[in-house]
Amino acid sequence: MRKQFITTMNKSNQSTSNTERGGAETTPHQLVASTNDGPSGLQVTGNQEGRQGTIGDSALPKDVSTEPSEQIPEVEMVIIPFPDTAWLCPLCPNSMFGTLTNMKDHCEKIHKFTTVKYQCTMCDKIFQKAHGASCHQPKCPNKNKPRETLGDTSQDIFTCTLCPFRCKSSIGLGQHIRHAHPILANEKRIQSVELDMERKRAERRLQGKSTQNKPWSREDIERLAFLNEEANRSGVRKINEYISTRLTEYSSEQIKYQRRKLGLKSVPAKSREITSKKKPEAESPSISNVGKGAESNITGETEHLPKASRENNVWIENTDAITNVDTTAPECIPVNANTNVEGTRPMREDSNIDLNYFLTNSVPWEQENSRCIIDCSDVSSLTHLSAAQLQSVLYNNVSLNSDALFDKIIDKWQPTTTTPRLPRRQRNVEKCRGGRARKKAGVYRRTQKMFEGNKKRLVEEILTGVEDTKCSIAIETIESTYKDRFGSLSQEVNLGMYPAPVDLAKNDLLRIPICREEVINTIKGKDLKSAPGPDRITLGDIVQQPDYPEVLTNLFNIWLLTGRVPKNAKLSRSILLPKTKTGLEDVNNWRPLTISSAILRLYTSILSNRLMKAVTLNPRQRGFIPASGCVENIFLLETAIKQSKSLKRHLCVALLDLAKAFDTVSHKHLVAGLERHDVNPQWINIVQDLYSDTSTSFRVNGKNTGEIAITRGVKQGDPLSPLLFNIALDPIFCLIEDQNNGFTYQGNIPIGSMAYADDSSLLTEKAAELQKNLDLFAEFGRDTGLSVNAKKSCAFMITPRNKTFLINYGKQFTINGAKIPWVMPGESTRYLGGLFDPWTGRVRISPVEQLEDWCRRVGRAALKPRQKVRILSENLLPKLLFGLTLGSPVKSTLQKVDSVARTWVKKWLHLPECTSNHFMYSATCDGGLNLPKLEVIVPRVVIKNWQKLLDSESKTREIAMVAGIEAKQHKVRHSFNLVNPKWRDNEQVKWSAQRTQGNGVCNYMTTDKQRRVQSTNMWLKNPNILREKEYTDAIRIRTNTFPTRVTANRGIRRHTAKINCRHCKAPGETICHVLCACPWTLPLRVKRHDKIVQLLVEQLKRGGFCVMEEPHYRVLGSLYKPDLVTTKGGRSWIIDPTIIWEGNDLGDRSVKANRTKAQKYDCLRDLVATQTNTVCEGAYGLVLGVRGTIPSVAEDVLRMLSLDTKEFKNRLVEWTLRMSARIMRAYAGLSKHDQIPDLPGDDQIEIDESLLDSPADTSVQDLS
Repeated sequence: MRKQFITTMNKSNQSTSNTERGGAETTPHQLVASTNDGPSGLQVTGNQEGRQGTIGDSALPKDVSTEPSEQIPEVEMVIIPFPDTAWLCPLCPNSMFGTLTNMKDHCEKIHKFTTVKYQCTMCDKIFQKAHGASCHQPKCPNKNKPRETLGDTSQDIFTCTLCPFRCKSSIGLGQHIRHAHPILANEKRIQSVELDMERKRAERRLQGKSTQNKPWSREDIERLAFLNEEANRSGVRKINEYISTRLTEYSSEQIKYQRRKLGLKSVPAKSREITSKKKPEAESPSISNVGKGAESNITGETEHLPKASRENNVWIENTDAITNVDTTAPECIPVNANTNVEGTRPMREDSNIDLNYFLTNSVPWEQENSRCIIDCSDVSSLTHLSAAQLQSVLYNNVSLNSDALFDKIIDKWQPTTTTPRLPRRQRNVEKCRGGRARKKAGVYRRTQKMFEGNKKRLVEEILTGVEDTKCSIAIETIESTYKDRFGSLSQEVNLGMYPAPVDLAKNDLLRIPICREEVINTIKGKDLKSAPGPDRITLGDIVQQPDYPEVLTNLFNIWLLTGRVPKNAKLSRSILLPKTKTGLEDVNNWRPLTISSAILRLYTSILSNRLMKAVTLNPRQRGFIPASGCVENIFLLETAIKQSKSLKRHLCVALLDLAKAFDTVSHKHLVAGLERHDVNPQWINIVQDLYSDTSTSFRVNGKNTGEIAITRGVKQGDPLSPLLFNIALDPIFCLIEDQNNGFTYQGNIPIGSMAYADDSSLLTEKAAELQKNLDLFAEFGRDTGLSVNAKKSCAFMITPRNKTFLINYGKQFTINGAKIPWVMPGESTRYLGGLFDPWTGRVRISPVEQLEDWCRRVGRAALKPRQKVRILSENLLPKLLFGLTLGSPVKSTLQKVDSVARTWVKKWLHLPECTSNHFMYSATCDGGLNLPKLEVIVPRVVIKNWQKLLDSESKTREIAMVAGIEAKQHKVRHSFNLVNPKWRDNEQVKWSAQRTQGNGVCNYMTTDKQRRVQSTNMWLKNPNILREKEYTDAIRIRTNTFPTRVTANRGIRRHTAKINCRHCKAPGETICHVLCACPWTLPLRVKRHDKIVQLLVEQLKRGGFCVMEEPHYRVLGSLYKPDLVTTKGGRSWIIDPTIIWEGNDLGDRSVKANRTKAQKYDCLRDLVATQTNTVCEGAYGLVLGVRGTIPSVAEDVLRMLSLDTKEFKNRLVEWTLRMSARIMRAYAGLSKHDQIPDLPGDDQIEIDESLLDSPADTSVQDLS
C-alpha cells in the first residue's frame, strides 16, 4: 500500500487541501471516535464517556500542544479500516499514520488496546492480524467494484493536477507523479518526512521525553554499554527499542546512532547460541575507556593521533618511529648558484645557465649514426656533424645564436606559393535568374566548400540548425578585455601549506636529449592539416622536407640545453570560438584558442610527453593523461548515486566550474607547482622561458588587434598547457583527499574529489563536510588567483529516508559567499559528456530518436548522397558511440540504431530495401561500404572501457570490482557472442554466402595482408572516380539488385512470373544477360570494349611501345582482326581485351577466356614476327570483369607489359564500371544520352562471339 499524507482531516476540506498539495483529489477516510461508525471509521468499543466527536480539521502545526486529553476513555478493542492512505487516531489529536503496522503499534503502546482488528472497507470482512489484512487486499473480490467513500463515488478516478493523466488507483497516480513530475514527488516525500518527524516529536512529548538532542554524558554512555551487553546476553532482537525503554531520555534513533558511533554491536542469534553452549569466561568491555572517548567528544576536544603512513606496503601508526630520513637533494639534480639549501629557487637569470646538468659524461646522448645540423649560417651545410661535435659546440658556445638558426629554417621551409584557386564554373544565367535559384546555388557552394574544408563544423551547423556565427564584438573591446586578462601581473603563490605530492619528479627522465625517433614518433600522432602559426608553416610542410628529423632534432636540443626559445618562435595568433549558441554578444561566451608555430608545438609536445612520465599527479586527476578519464569519472559519479540509494547512504555532490581558469592561472603558480614536485631547476627555467616575452594577437572580422603580452594564463592549444595546469591544481586535490571525508563506496573505499582538468567535483556523505571542502577550494582560489563561478556550478544532495530518498533536503551550499544552484529532480546537468539527474541517476537519451532526427537534418542539407553516407559513418554514429558505451549495452536498442542507419543509407543512395546488410558492413577493401555496426562495436568498446577501469588506479579498480564489472564483462561477451574480433570478415563471408547478391563477391576480397584497398574497390574509397548516378548504379550492379525482370519478380512462382527479356525474349532478364549477352545492348558493349582498348593504347604509347590497332590478317581464307599488336625492344605481343561476367567461378572462366584468345590468334605469330621483324611472344587476352574485377590472368598480362601500375588499373576499373552502368541505365530507359537504336531482326544481326563473352546458360544463373 502506497504511503500518502494529507493535510486536512474532515470531509469539507478534502478537495481543497489535495489541490494545494498537488496530489490527486483523494483523501483518507475520516476516522471518528464513535462506536460502530461503519467500515469507513475507526471503531472503538468500550467505555466511550467523555469522548470527542471528530478529530481536528487541519494539519498539526509545530507549535500546537499535543498533550493528551484529560478524559481518556477506557477501551478494549479497536477496528482499523483498510485499504486507506492514512489513519487518524480518534483519541490523540492530530496523530496520523501511513501504514496499518504503525497504527497498530500506536494503539497497543500508547492506548494499551487489548484487541486490534482490521476491517476491509470493500467487503466488510474482519481480520485479526495485519498480515492477513495486507494479504487480503489484492485478493478482495470487490476490489474492482466501485465503493462508496464518504458518499462520494467520484474518488475512484484519480486525476493528476499538473497534467490530464487519470487512473483508477492511487498507486498508479503515485507512479505517474514519480516519473512525470519528480519535483512534486520529492516535495511530497519531504512533507511526509517532516510530518513523520513531527509525529515522533509528539509521541516523545506524550511519553515525557525531551524533543531536543540531549548530549550524551559519561554516565549515560556507561549505562548504554551496560544495557547493550545485557541485551546481548538476554538475546533481545530489537536492541535499540529495548534500550529506549530503559533510557527514556533518548529515542531509538539516537541510541542507534550512538551505538554505531561507539562500536557497540549486537550479537547474532546463532552466535548467541554457540556462546551459550560454550559459556566462556569473557571479559566485560571496558566501560571506562568508552566513557573517556565520549567525554572528549562532549567537551569538543579530540585527541590528535599520529597520522598513519605507508612505506613498503607496511602501515606505520606512529610517525615518530620513522627515523634517519634522507632529506638531501637527489644526485641527478645539480646544485648551482640558482639553487639554495632548501631547494627553493629564485627568479631565473638568463646569464647563468647550468649546461653541466645536461653535458655530463653520464648523459645518454643519441647514437653517432644520427646526423646533426647546427650551423647558423647555412642549415644544410653541416649535416656531417656528429652528436659529440654538437655537444662540444654547445659546451663551448653557450651564447649560440639560435634565433638566426630558427629564422633560416623558417625561410627554407615556408611555403613560397599558395595553391591557385580554380576558376569558378560558369553558372547558367537563365536558370539562376531568380533570387531563389541564386540563393540555393549559394547554399550549395558554401556547403560543398565547408565539407571539403571543415566537415566537423558543417556537421555541427546541420545538427544544431545554427550557421557558423562570426564574432560581432568590436575589435577594441576584444583587445581591452584580453589585455586585462592576459596582461595582468601574475599573483605570488606559496604552496608550502599544502600536502606534498604523491611522488617526487623522476628527473632522470628529463635529462635525456631529444633523439631523431622521438621527433618522428611525435609527428606521427599529429594532424598534418592542423592550423599553422604566424609563420604559415604546417606540419604537412615540415614532413615534406627530406631532412626534417635531423634539423628538428638538433634545433630542439639547442632549445633544451640552453633553456631558451627564440622570440620569433614564441609569437602566436589567437582566434575566438563560441562556447554557447546564445549570448554571443558577450565576450565571455567566446573561448580564445592560441595557435603557435607548428615547430614550437612539436617541441612542447615532446616536453609534455617527458614531463608526464616524470611527474606523478594525484590519482583523482584524470584529465589529459593516457587513460579513459571521462569514462572513469562518469562511472564513479553514477556508481555513487546508485550506491547512495541502494546502501542508504547520504551523498552530497558539487560540480564546480573554474572561471577562466586557463586564461588567469598565474605563471608563478605554474613555477610553484613544478617546485612542489621537485622538478629540476633547469627544466623550470625552460618552462619559464616559454612564457616569457610571449605575445599574441586576435583577428576578428578581418581586423587584427595589437600585440597582447601573455604574462598570465596558459595558451589553450599548446600541448604543454594541460599538463602544467594539472600540476598547478594538484595541491587542492591532495588536500581534499587528506581530509578523508569523501563518499564511502561499497567496500569501504572513500573518494572525496574527481577532476578532469578544470572540471572538478567534490563528494562527501555529510553536508557540513562538503561545505568544508568548498571552503578549502575557495581558500585555494584566493591563494592562487583562481576563482569558482558559482552560477555555472551546481550541486545536489541525496538523503535516504526509510525505503525512499529525498533530493536536496537541506541547506544550500555556498562558495565565496555565493550560493551554488541546486540540480532539482527531473533536471539534468552535463558532466564530462554525460547527463546526470539526481532523481534517476545518469540520463539515457534514446539513441534511435536522436539518430532519426540527425539523419533527417542531414537529408535536407545540400549534400551529395555519398557525402551524407560519409557524415553518417564518420560523424553521426561516432557521436552516438560515447553515450552508448557509458553503461551496459542493450542489444535490441543497438539493433534498432543499426536499422535506422541502414534505412537512411538505402534512401540516400536510392538502393532497394533488399540490399544486403552484409554488403554495407563489409570492409571497403572487400568491396563493402564499411558502415559501422554498433551492435558489434559498442559491446567491444564497453568491455574495453571496463577493462581500463580494472587496470586503473587502486581505488577505481576496487570500486569496479565491487560493482561486479568482471561479471558484467562475461555477461556481455556471452550475450553478444563476441568470439571473432575480425567481425567485418564475418560480414564478408555471410555476404558471399548469399545465393543471389553474393554471387561473385569472393572476387572482390583483398589478398593484401595489410588490408589495403585494391584497384577493384578503389571507387568505393575515392569519391571522385564515379559520379553520383554511376556510383549508385555500380553498387546495384555489384549486389545484383539493379531492377530487371528477374530481380523484380524474385520470390514469385516461376510459372506466373514474367522474367523473359523484354527485347530479345531470352529465358531470363538478369544483369548478367543485359551486360554480356543481350543483342539489344551490343552497340553499348562495343563502346565499352573500344574504351578499354583506347585506354590500353594510350598507356602502351606512354610506356614506349609501338602499337598497331586492329590490323587485318588473312590465314587460310579466314580474316583475323586482333585488337592490338604492340612491339618494343625486338619483341611483340598480340593483345585482345575481353570483358566477361564475374561469378564465383571467375578464376576458371578467365583462364578459359584467355586460352580461347590465345588459340584463336596463335596462327598469327609468324605473320606478326615477319611483319614487325621481332620475336612474337604470343597472343593474350586481357580478361576483365563487367563489375570491375581484374582477374589474376589479367594481372599477369599487365605485369608482362609493365602496365601493372595502380593508377592504370584504377582507370580500367573506373571505365568498366562506368560503361556497365550506362548500359544498364540505357536498357532500363533511364538514360537520355545512351539510347539503344532500333536494330534489324535477329536473323540479320552479326554478332562476334568474342564480344558475347558469356555462355548461353549464364543469363539465368542468378534466378531464384
